[in-house]
Order: sequence, then structure tokens, then C-alpha cells
Amino acid sequence: SLRIASEIEGIVHHESPSLANIEALKKSAQQKDQAWIYQKLIKIQNIPDAGQRYNALKDISHELAEQNEIELQKQSQAQHAIADQTSSLTVLFFISAFLAVGTLTMIRLASIQQQDLIAAQTDSEWHQVAYRQVVENLPVGLYMYTDGEVNFSNDEWDRQFQRKGNTDRLAAMQEVMSESDL
Repeated sequence: SLRIASEIEGIVHHESPSLANIEALKKSAQQKDQAWIYQKLIKIQNIPDAGQRYNALKDISHELAEQNEIELQKQSQAQHAIADQTSSLTVLFFISAFLAVGTLTMIRLASIQQQDLIAAQTDSEWHQVAYRQVVENLPVGLYMYTDGEVNFSNDEWDRQFQRKGNTDRLAAMQEVMSESDL
């Protein structure tokens, strides 16, 4: 419609609205699939007075200019809407990226903590084994007495109190020690 509007504008301002020019405009409107302009040009072509044809073409020119202005405003609004949506999507993208990076960082930190916990547990188990070996091989008898029972004793204590196999530790202690020591 912009091309047809400029063709009509050219005829209105520079040429006369002859029937040949109107016929050329009709063909152009038909080729560009502008049926409503084509219909108006047929009506204008039937006007016998050149002055009236000129005024009718001028009216179409103004009408096309208004429609083009409206179309340009719609395009501008659509472009602004697209720009707004694009900026919103950009903001959402950066927020999502920030959250994703934060999540990955937290997962990485949790993984490092998990590895540290596993290493600490392994160290603890190793120390427990080492401690048990030291306690078991000390040349001093060690025992643990809680709640009226001997809960633990090392091999040297068992040898000193002549404890054999699964004999009760407290009973073995009572056999060897005097009443006053007990």
C-alpha cells in the first residue's frame, strides 16, 4: 500500500489524473492484492470530470496515508512490545544463569564437604585401629570399670589377673585381689 500511495501521490502532484494513469494504478493495485483500492479506482475511472477524479484520487491518497500511519504506529508498538519482551527475557535469562551458577557452586561445596567427611571418617577409623593396637600391646594392664562392671581390659591386664577365655573380668579381678584392695 505504500507503493500504491506513492504512485497515487505522484499522479496527484506531478501528473494529471488521466484515465490511462488510473488504469495503470488499477493494475498496480490488482498486482499488489489491494482489492479495496482497486474498487475505488474503478469508481474514480467512471467519473467523467477530471477535477472530480483529481479530488477522489487525493482522498484515496489521504486515506492511504492515514492507514499507513496507523500501520506504522502498530509496527512501532509491536517493536516496543518485542523489545520489552526481549529485555524481560534477557533479565530472566541472567537471573536463571545466576541461580544455576549458585546452585552448581552449592552442589560443588556440598561435594567437597562430603569428601572431607569421608576422609575424616577414614582417618577416625584408622586412628581407632591404631589406638586399639597401642592399648592392646601396652606392657601395662588397662581396664575400664563402669556401673559395677569391668567393660574392657587389655591382654596385659588379662595376663596379670589370670583371666582365661570368656571368663567374667570382674570375677577374675575378685579372685586375684584381696578384699581390702577390692
